Amino acid sequence: MIRKSTPVLLALLSACSLTPHVERPAMQMPQHFAEAPGWVPAQPGDEGPRGDWWAVFNDPLLDDLELRVPKANQTVAQAVA
Repeated sequence: MIRKSTPVLLALLSACSLTPHVERPAMQMPQHFAEAPGWVPAQPGDEGPRGDWWAVFNDPLLDDLELRVPKANQTVAQAVA
């Protein structure tokens, strides 16, 4: 008897929701998005350095670290291979 009524009982219980009904609060959306004062579109600096970009900092430690990257970083080595 218990075996036969178990699927029926499970089907009835699965239709019940125990979570409370939650309504989202109303929120006023703007008609259009306004930029902040003084905002301008980005202007790419095409005249910037292309190769050793880190050399502009004149930092010997950074120079050393950048030279170590191709040897020590296996992800970069895999991408090159």
